[in-house]
Amino acid sequence: MTIQQVLEQLALTGNFEADRQPEAVAVLAAAGRSTPWYIQGLIGISAWIAALCFIGFLAIAGLIDSEASLIIGGVIFTGAAVGLKWILPRSIFAGQLALALGLAGQALFIVGVGSQTESVVAAAFAAIVLELILLVIYRDSFQRLLSTLVIVGAVVVLFFDWDIQEAVHLLILLLAALMLFIWEQESYLSTTFWAEVYRPVGYGCAVALLVLLAPSIVGDLEIEWWWLSAIGLLALLLVLEYLILIELGVNWRHPAVLALLAGTLLLLWPAWQSPGILGALLVLLVGFRGGNRLLTGWAALFLAVFIIAFYYNLELTLLAKSFMLMGSGVIILVLRYVLLRFWQRGEGVA
Repeated sequence: MTIQQVLEQLALTGNFEADRQPEAVAVLAAAGRSTPWYIQGLIGISAWIAALCFIGFLAIAGLIDSEASLIIGGVIFTGAAVGLKWILPRSIFAGQLALALGLAGQALFIVGVGSQTESVVAAAFAAIVLELILLVIYRDSFQRLLSTLVIVGAVVVLFFDWDIQEAVHLLILLLAALMLFIWEQESYLSTTFWAEVYRPVGYGCAVALLVLLAPSIVGDLEIEWWWLSAIGLLALLLVLEYLILIELGVNWRHPAVLALLAGTLLLLWPAWQSPGILGALLVLLVGFRGGNRLLTGWAALFLAVFIIAFYYNLELTLLAKSFMLMGSGVIILVLRYVLLRFWQRGEGVA
């Protein structure tokens, strides 16, 4: 039985609108012509092998043997990758080949600039400029995600080279604020020039934020003032809660709001030297609010890691830690019950 016949029977039984039949046939036919995922994977692997073989041939032939050749080769490879994505935007093979060539080109260019100038600062600035350009002109979500991460990494390298490691806290707060802005303004950004850019940048900001907070669970690092990140992330978390409550139209004198505020402020105690807890909660709330499972899952994973590390680093006996874990669980369950009870008694807010 064909798709057309199935739709005709559904229309006769009143389960489908007859005037939408041509549209449904076209959509289902297009879906049926889509390439299976395993075919896409094999094509992608073949593209990467082709690109690596080509780059290896150039290296063996001695065509890439100096700083200048690294820079020129990097520009050529990156330009070829951008051209492939613009000329063949829907080709799986061309897309994977462009990604492989682009990554190789970026690495060659950054290494070449660093070797030519013998300066880490010059290489970091070259990476930032190159990735900013690719964010705009390279039409690939994965590359834009990588560009965001490379830019953040280059900025961190600059901070360490200039011996201002504590400036990482400012970068953390900027990433958190940018992530919050992007996902809160998603409906607006989707109608602007940045419609293809904002999502990978938003994911990149979330990933970079949690990765930069990960060193807080490790002692004996050059970064020490984690309380700066804790205070800033707490402020952003309160801002997000304020936006949600305004959207719901909740009365500020509602007991549930007061309990929410008190609970949020109490988070500052465990997050004082472990701000990753607040960062993960911020990303988790943003993901849950927007129905974004990828953000929610990523944040939940890091939240578990940060909580485990917090309890592990406490200078207490195992018995005391066990009682603290049990007490924390009981408090969370009680707070959940109280919040739901007050919420149901409130002004009909779901």
